[in-house]
Amino acid sequence: LFPQFCSSCEVKLKEEEVLICSICLCDIERVISVNRVKDLKYSNALDFAFSGYWFDEQMQDCLHALKYNGFSKIVAHLLNPIKSVILKIFSKYSIDCLLPVPLHKVKMRERGFNQAEIICQYLSEISQLPIVNNIQRVYWTESQTKLTIQQRKENIQNAFKLNSEI
Repeated sequence: LFPQFCSSCEVKLKEEEVLICSICLCDIERVISVNRVKDLKYSNALDFAFSGYWFDEQMQDCLHALKYNGFSKIVAHLLNPIKSVILKIFSKYSIDCLLPVPLHKVKMRERGFNQAEIICQYLSEISQLPIVNNIQRVYWTESQTKLTIQQRKENIQNAFKLNSEI
């Protein structure tokens, strides 16, 4: 009744495609799988940082579709092409579990889902790693989208606590 079209080339999407067709997805520039910690402005306590794709307008549209519209199918659509790279990284760094960043209760009620949990569910399926929901958001923080790096650090200061030791 309401066919979906690729946000890039406007061709009709296949049933398994979400927001962007497979051809346009192949055109999104991938990042070489190297440790990008040194490229981050804030990397304390990080051993490894990986990005599968360069962040451009098309990738932002995909991520916003997940985060704000609940298009959970976009996760598999984006990560399937780089699945082998993800698994190689998980193996190399001896990842033990996946730990999604929790939303505040109010945000969870508004949105109805946590995009970090959706991503973790997909990663758990392909890697067989357990998901550990061991962190709790203890207070509301303002949206990080328009904040500077320093403001982001201050905004989330003490916003989370461990429910138990990992």
